[in-house]
Amino acid sequence: MAIDAVAPVAPDAPVAPADRAHLQRQVKDHLLLNFTDMSEFATSDVRVFVRGDGCYVVDADGRRAIDGISGLFCSNLGHGYGDEVGRAAHEQLATLVFTPSWYITNPVAAALAERLSDLTGDLGLHRVFLTSGGGEANEAMYKLARQYHAANGQPQRRKAISRRLAYHGTSLGALSLTGLPSCRTMFEPLPIQTAFVSNTNAYRHPLGHDEDAFTAALLAEVEDTIEWEGPDTVALLIAEPVQNSGGSFTPPKGYWQGLRALCDKYGILLVADEVITGFGRVGEWFASLRYEARPDLVVLPRE
Repeated sequence: MAIDAVAPVAPDAPVAPADRAHLQRQVKDHLLLNFTDMSEFATSDVRVFVRGDGCYVVDADGRRAIDGISGLFCSNLGHGYGDEVGRAAHEQLATLVFTPSWYITNPVAAALAERLSDLTGDLGLHRVFLTSGGGEANEAMYKLARQYHAANGQPQRRKAISRRLAYHGTSLGALSLTGLPSCRTMFEPLPIQTAFVSNTNAYRHPLGHDEDAFTAALLAEVEDTIEWEGPDTVALLIAEPVQNSGGSFTPPKGYWQGLRALCDKYGILLVADEVITGFGRVGEWFASLRYEARPDLVVLPRE
């Protein structure tokens, strides 16, 4: 989400008209944009951002906007740190361009894993599996959950429980966990059988005015769903500590503790998708710490 800045700021130089026209031809003729009907641009231009400055991004017309979602949740530090990033990139490229973590690895991956383990230590989590993005991380998470249950003699545990309106990615496995019909319908049937329960939006819920009763109702629905699906067929329950899609839905008191208890009762893995809430966005390193959740797996953003 880029919100046009309302505070007075110095004007930024626009891209030259010829270059701007070339950009539009490149985009309209060759680039498919995510979640976008390209026919919308038959009579209008695509907004193209050409540089960043802190929390601002600047488009080809010189218009400045606030980057309201941190470059889709992966630019916490903002934009325009060319010198620092350039030095780091130069050092890496001059030393070792790429090494996969496949029987082998490299010192940077080892150091990152240790640092992340230190940060998640209070959650009791000390192992890291590195991926390149949130959707891929949720794909890997599901595979880890399946492998865990198979190793423990329960290969029939393949189902997932997620929440309505939740967004967990758009690759086919992650899309299975996404509770947005507009994203899912054209790709069904999806590979992971997923049941959906209510999210924590108290607005217009009949018990939304009573936090304790609201929590109890949400957890009762989760347990009913587990029983309906068959407890020994459910591999995992996935939820964002603060659900982004549909609005910033925070959990009521006792909600995550209740999820933990239900997952323990039925042998289900509890997953906190922190692609949006991780790394300080809610005032703690992870929202799971803020809400005293004890997930079995945490999915983190690429930073």
